[in-house]
Amino acid sequence: MLLGVLERILLDNLLPKEGGYLTMILVDEFRKCLRLTPEEITEFELVEGVDEDGRKTGSLHWNKTKAKDIEVEVGEATMKIVKDTLTALSDAGKVTIDHLSLCKKFEISG
Repeated sequence: MLLGVLERILLDNLLPKEGGYLTMILVDEFRKCLRLTPEEITEFELVEGVDEDGRKTGSLHWNKTKAKDIEVEVGEATMKIVKDTLTALSDAGKVTIDHLSLCKKFEISG
């Protein structure tokens, strides 16, 4: 599945932080595939946002013209974990505009 920078960051943050042993093995392996490499960080000119006083804001910015989508393998069990996570987000009414492309790619219909 082709995933962009924002989708990779969002998925990494959305995946379960706890669960059964096997689930967490799958989540850990999937997170490794999602994480940006040092080369990508440099190539995409990824930087942390700062306010007018130079304090970090927690936001990330990158050169969208240089950023490339990557192909990420999503196995059947991992697909279920992601779908369950996105479905729970939708059921709770917490889907944002940023999540829409993930919901479409993972076929979440709300």
